Amino acid sequence: SELAIYGMMNSCGGEHAKREALALIREELKRQTIFGDELIAYRGVAGEVLPPDELLANLQEALDARPDLWQTWSAVALQLMDMNRLEESADVLDRAVVRFPMLPKLRFDLAHVRHLQGNAAAAKEGLQNVLEINAGWALASRRLAYIYECEGDLAKSRELLENAVRHSPLDPDNLLK
Repeated sequence: SELAIYGMMNSCGGEHAKREALALIREELKRQTIFGDELIAYRGVAGEVLPPDELLANLQEALDARPDLWQTWSAVALQLMDMNRLEESADVLDRAVVRFPMLPKLRFDLAHVRHLQGNAAAAKEGLQNVLEINAGWALASRRLAYIYECEGDLAKSRELLENAVRHSPLDPDNLLK
């Protein structure tokens, strides 16, 4: 479980112990039936210990073994993004969106890659697609509002921010703008 992964890593004293724990976690991820979120947790803790290329190889192995989990696609794409390999990240996410067309998280990640690539139009379109699937996703609303704000369309930006507050009134990030 995610909690066990984080707990194990937090109990490790040094670099060697952390590497041993990561090896054990990786083997258990291979051996046990997983549902995907564990892989996201693994990526989070392993990113603090393993070199980026080694972590990417581990995540790619997971994707090869479990292409049925959207999280494996996301983990590989996010690692590529962290390594500034944006074209490869976009390619992984393009293929993932085809495989999981109604999953807004993958579309959100793809919109983020497009933004990092400097393609505001594609980022905007991607975030609009995210909100068509999940109109209440406040983070997607805020990101799209920012794009509209940058374009000078303050009315549309405000509409999106008000929508975010309406869907998640207790989210403090919605109240900062």
